[in-house]
Order: sequence, then C-alpha cells, then structure tokens
Amino acid sequence: MLKIFGMCFNPKVLVGLAVVTLGMVVLVSPSAALRALPFLLMAICPLSMVLMMGGMGAVKRGNTQLPKPINPADRALEIHDLRSRLEALEREDKIIPALEASRP
Repeated sequence: MLKIFGMCFNPKVLVGLAVVTLGMVVLVSPSAALRALPFLLMAICPLSMVLMMGGMGAVKRGNTQLPKPINPADRALEIHDLRSRLEALEREDKIIPALEASRP
C-alpha cells in the first residue's frame, strides 16, 4: 500500500485511474490533451521526485515521537550478550579449520 497524505492507496488502482482519465481526456478533447502535454512533460520530474521521496521515507508524516532512551542496565546486558556471541564465533572459527585439517 502507498500512503499519501496519511491515506492508503493501492498503486495499481492509481495507475488504472490515471490511464482511464488520460484516455477520457484524449477521447473527449484531443486538442486539450495536446495543449496540456508540454506541462505534463515538465511536471514528470517534480512529481516523480515527490513520489520517490515519499517512497523512501524522506517525507515525515507527523511522526514527531523521539526514540525511547535506552536503560543503561539494558545496554550493559546487550553489550555482554554481543561479546559472548563474538567469543563463541571466534571459538567456532578456530574449531572448524582444525576439524577440516584432521579429516583424512
């Protein structure tokens, strides 16, 4: 789902609506479509930039919440857990070559 202005949209539905709208404009008034073509071509770049920034999350949508501060005890526990994992990986790294060397 694509969120625009806080509302969810299905990109396939938006593309379908755009195609139908352009088709109706071309069928009803081809001269108006031809007159609007230069403006539409100039608008492609800014519109695609807005959509790209929105898709990448560069445009903040009212999210003013700050991240919760990390408890120092939780941080120390996480550091201890990461160090023990690193030590386990280092031991494993030494064991595997020794096992491979002992194979006939």
